[in-house]
Amino acid sequence: MQKIVVHESECGQRVDRFISKYFKQLPFAKIQKMLREKDIRVNEQKVAGNYRLAAGDEIRIFLYERAAQSDDHVHGDFMLSAKKIVYEDENILIYHKSVNQTAQGAQSQSENLTDGLVNYLKHKGEYDPRTQKIFSPSFINRLDTNTQGLMFGVKNYVSARKYAALMREGKIKKYYTALLYGVAPKKGTYQAFHLKDTRTKTAWIGQRAKPGAKPIATTIIDVASNRDFHLCRILLDTGKFHQIRAHMAYLHAPVVGDNKYGNAIINEIVQRRHGVEHQLLIADELVFPMGEEIKRIKIDLPEKFTEVFMERQ
Repeated sequence: MQKIVVHESECGQRVDRFISKYFKQLPFAKIQKMLREKDIRVNEQKVAGNYRLAAGDEIRIFLYERAAQSDDHVHGDFMLSAKKIVYEDENILIYHKSVNQTAQGAQSQSENLTDGLVNYLKHKGEYDPRTQKIFSPSFINRLDTNTQGLMFGVKNYVSARKYAALMREGKIKKYYTALLYGVAPKKGTYQAFHLKDTRTKTAWIGQRAKPGAKPIATTIIDVASNRDFHLCRILLDTGKFHQIRAHMAYLHAPVVGDNKYGNAIINEIVQRRHGVEHQLLIADELVFPMGEEIKRIKIDLPEKFTEVFMERQ
C-alpha cells in the first residue's frame, strides 16, 4: 500500500491524472479500474476519476511495490544566479537568461535553466521532489539559445496552471528589442504563415499557406533608424519557432548577428568591430495581470545594441 498526502502546490488536479503522473508506468485504464474497485481511495472514501484533489487529501493506493516505483528527478548541481533574478514572489520567478543558456536540458548539455530553477528552489526549501513528485518548477516561455532576455518561471502547480492559461490566451505580453539591418520596417502588425523545417532547423515564412503552416502575427511598435540599421520595439503576438528572426528576414530586415537568417557580410563586420557573436535580439519586457493590477517587468537594453546602432551616424 502506498500513501500520498497532497501538497498545496498539487491541489486542483483530477485524481486519475494525478496518479498517472505519479506512477508513470501504470496504465490509465488500470487506474480507472482501481478507482472503481476501491484500490485507490481518497480520505478512506471511494471517489470517481474526476474528483479534484485538495491540499491535505490522503490518497491510499493498493498495488504491488514494483508498480509503485517511480523515477527520481535528476537535476545536476547547476543553480540560478540570484543576481539575475529580476522578480520573485511565492508563486513566480522572472529570470534574465544570458546568451548561450538553454531553457531545457539535452543529453549533451549538463546545465539548463529549468534544472537551475529546481535546484534554486530546493536550496531555498520551497520545493522538495520527494513530496511533490508530479510537479516540477519550470519556465512557461521559450527563448532561442542565442537570444537573451526574460524567462517566466512558475514555482507550484497552481501558478503553473494559472499563468500557462494566461500565456495561451495571449494575456502575457512579450516585448522584444531587435537591431535590424536592411529595409526600414514600418510600424504595424505583420501577418504571415509559419512552418518549421525540422530537418534544417529553420522556419519558413510566407503569405500563402502550405500544408502544416500556422498563421503568425508580429507587431512592430516603434522604429528608430540610422541609415540601414533599425532599432525596433516588437510585440510577439504569436510565439512560433524563430518567429521574430525569420519574420524580420522575410521583411528584408534581418536581425543583426543572426547567423541563420541574417546578412553574412554585415554580421562579419559587426563581429570584427564590436565583438558581437550572437543575434542582437532581447526579450526585455513582460506584462501580465497579477490580481487586480497589471505587472510590468522590464530590463535595460545592453550597450552593444546602441553601440552598433550609433556607430554609423
